[in-house]
Amino acid sequence: YSKENADINYLIANAYFEKEEYQNALIYYNNAVSLNQSNPLYFRDLAITLARTGDREKAESKLLQAKELGLEEPSALLVSGELLLSKGEYNNAISEFNKVINKTDDNEIIFRAYILSSDAYKKNNDINNQISLLETARKNLPVEYQNPILISLANAYSLKSQQNSDEYIEFAKKALDVNLVLYQNGYQSESLLINLSNLYQRLTQFDNALKVLTEAKDKYPESYKVFLRLAFLETDIQSKIEENKRDYTLVANYYNTAKKYYKTAQNNGVSDPEMKKLETIIAKLKEGKWL
Repeated sequence: YSKENADINYLIANAYFEKEEYQNALIYYNNAVSLNQSNPLYFRDLAITLARTGDREKAESKLLQAKELGLEEPSALLVSGELLLSKGEYNNAISEFNKVINKTDDNEIIFRAYILSSDAYKKNNDINNQISLLETARKNLPVEYQNPILISLANAYSLKSQQNSDEYIEFAKKALDVNLVLYQNGYQSESLLINLSNLYQRLTQFDNALKVLTEAKDKYPESYKVFLRLAFLETDIQSKIEENKRDYTLVANYYNTAKKYYKTAQNNGVSDPEMKKLETIIAKLKEGKWL
């Protein structure tokens, strides 16, 4: 009975861990461990969560307990990589994660090693190696692990396009292609739709950007972010029209709607510098008598 309860607590902890709600995950991993002290995986994931919350000493002692319970080497390397990552020793962490990938054929563990390694490259500002790692992961992992890899890859391509003006279009297109694959896979979150519209806008495909944002507006009608992006897009569209034919009425409408929903987000602790940017644009349009 306590083993079943331990399993339930472990599953709840995993769900919190996936959402990066580590304090809640800790509560349930600790419950699982106290109900069943013979499962090395409980101790492994408790150690990883402790590492993520910066409690390295406890994490190391839980890793030791997991090893005593017979935790397999790839899993142990995964945790020691997490510990190195939390200390900011990115290259050492990456080398542990590489060992994990080479020492196991358990796709779940390989997937975690790829994601963590990607995170280490990102924190180390090594975008080229991050991209090549994620491209390898995309080739090697089965379909059920693809979406998180593709999300990271699209973000890395997008960042690369902003860093290097020579390769701007090439990498913006790559980011767009990966986001479209995600969209076709049925992953149609608000952030994906906004990323898609951003990329279309940056590639001056305004019609496509508008189409995606219209879909986002239907799916997320009270999201300030969607109206914020619509305002930016409409500003861009107007700037490409002859001066005497420009009309910024829509920009003002989108801004007012964004402002209304942003108030709700602010009450929930959100602070978005993009909103400040839009306010500045509106102020300039009023100053220039466009509004």
